Formats: sequence, C-alpha cells, structure tokens
Amino acid sequence: MKRLRKLLALRSADQKRLLQTGLLLVAIKLALRGLPTPISLRTFEGWKKAKTRLHPSRCNSLSQVTGAVEVASRYVPWGSSCLVRAIAVSVLLARQGVETQLCIGVAHETAGRLIAHAWVESHGRILAGNRKDLHRYKVLRLQTEGRS
Repeated sequence: MKRLRKLLALRSADQKRLLQTGLLLVAIKLALRGLPTPISLRTFEGWKKAKTRLHPSRCNSLSQVTGAVEVASRYVPWGSSCLVRAIAVSVLLARQGVETQLCIGVAHETAGRLIAHAWVESHGRILAGNRKDLHRYKVLRLQTEGRS
C-alpha cells in the first residue's frame, strides 16, 4: 500500500514513464524466457529503431531513464536481472538518439563458478550497470545479425 501511495503521489508524466518502463521490463523478460537468445537480441535491436515511442518525451535525461528502470524493476514480477535492466536502458536511450552498446561479461567467482553481468556503455562511458569489480568481467561478443 505504501508503494502505491508513493506512485500516486508522483506527477502524471513520472507515473506514465514508470508504467511504460515496467511494461518494457516485462516484455524483455518474457522475450528472454520465450525466445532463443539470438532472436531476442535481434528483437531488442528492432525495438531500438521502432518509430513508436515508449516514453512520452524525447527529452528524458540519462538519470531519468536509468532511474525509471531501477524503480520500475522493483515492481516487475519475478524480479529484474541486470540483463533485463541493461536491455531496457539501451532500448530507451537508443530511442532518444543515444548510441549505446549492451555489454555482457563473465568472470570467475572464487569458488570457480562463472558469473555474468550486463551493463550499458556509450562511447566508452558506462551509463548503467556499473560495479566496483567490473574490471573482472570479460566481455562476450554477441552476434545479433541474422541470416536473410
């Protein structure tokens, strides 16, 4: 109930941004669960170029986009992974003309298990998903181009 009161106390533009961002997070999560990874990645690239807009304004700042993704991810059913959040940030910023690169990296835990993390960069600057130990992750090169 407390969360709902907080949401209702926001300006309508902020409510709309959070709702749209939440829907995007759910769509990304469902696509990742239901489609093979290469098809999902191509789908997300298409979403970046789509003519319809997910956000009501093209002037959302970086902090508004990343903040909306972080807040909305707390309300998404089944949680929201770093990959889902990174894809959402990448899609939303690309629709505003910001050139982004989705980075997915792997590292070894002390127990020897592989762990993964996703983040978003633009021109070498980390926009979302930064961590103190990011230097440990080896970036995977993902192929999103499909065969015609």
